[in-house]
Amino acid sequence: MKNLLPLLLTLGVNSLFAQFQAGTVVHVSLKGGLSSPYSGGLELKSDGVSCRYSRVGKYHIEEGAQVLINSKGGGLMESIENSTGRAVLNETVSVDGKEYSREIRYEDGYPVVTSSSSRHPLEGGYYLDLMAPYPRLAKDQSVSELAGQLRDKNMEVRADAAYALGQLGPAGVPTLCDALQNQDSWWVRDRAARALGAVKDPRAVPALHAALKAESRQVRRSAAWALSQIRDITALEPLIAAMGDKDQFVQYQIAKSLENISGQTYGNDQAKWQAWYNANKPRSNSILGHTSIGFLVILAAAITVALGGLIFMKLRHSPLQTPK
Repeated sequence: MKNLLPLLLTLGVNSLFAQFQAGTVVHVSLKGGLSSPYSGGLELKSDGVSCRYSRVGKYHIEEGAQVLINSKGGGLMESIENSTGRAVLNETVSVDGKEYSREIRYEDGYPVVTSSSSRHPLEGGYYLDLMAPYPRLAKDQSVSELAGQLRDKNMEVRADAAYALGQLGPAGVPTLCDALQNQDSWWVRDRAARALGAVKDPRAVPALHAALKAESRQVRRSAAWALSQIRDITALEPLIAAMGDKDQFVQYQIAKSLENISGQTYGNDQAKWQAWYNANKPRSNSILGHTSIGFLVILAAAITVALGGLIFMKLRHSPLQTPK
């Protein structure tokens, strides 16, 4: 397969599915070549602050992984996001004479950086964010500042703001939900959905339900992924309803999300999922129908405390029995 990829690119093939064997190492270039180990330099600029860095690395593709390779869409870093299965990127980022080793694990196209090095400090309060899949020039900002950047004319600025909001945790959820619902760029909406999945806040569930019907297949897929991270049982019904999606990557993610939330394994069989849901769905007014396990634990603790208080009060006001 490794020897076939350069030939396919030379022939101008737009896209294909590549089924890799265990242990396959794919060498990639930042500029889209797939025939040699990638290495290259980039420069980021913002507010007069600039940072040049270079990256060298290679991918390890696990057995059974499917990667949609687009010869017109850039390197495998971009293509790996349209994939199923697992892949690992090991790379070294060099900046200002200092080297950082990074490992990025892709699970069905969604990256998690496992590097212990999070940022390289720069002037003016900026830093090179090395925990992002794509190193980014960043600085600590508030929710209101990032919300303002979501109104920027530049789509890349808006997408970066959505990512940064996800790093702020629950505080950024309302703004991210608004971006997911109202941004005109699919890329920004996709990044908002991914950020909400990273935060795992149940408040995002309604917006993610709606995003399952988005025009962009990438937004639909990321919404399904985010719901699997939040693991709210109210997502089961809309996910099952969305299983008829025409895109195979979206179908795959919906099935994975349903498995993650329910613990069942019915694959892409919508009828089986619907039958299981009909037999097991919680009553609309039941506690299990709209709360999490954490809430039940808190409720049980509150009841225990209340009962303890009643027993204490009863003992306190009961007459003492004098021993004979």
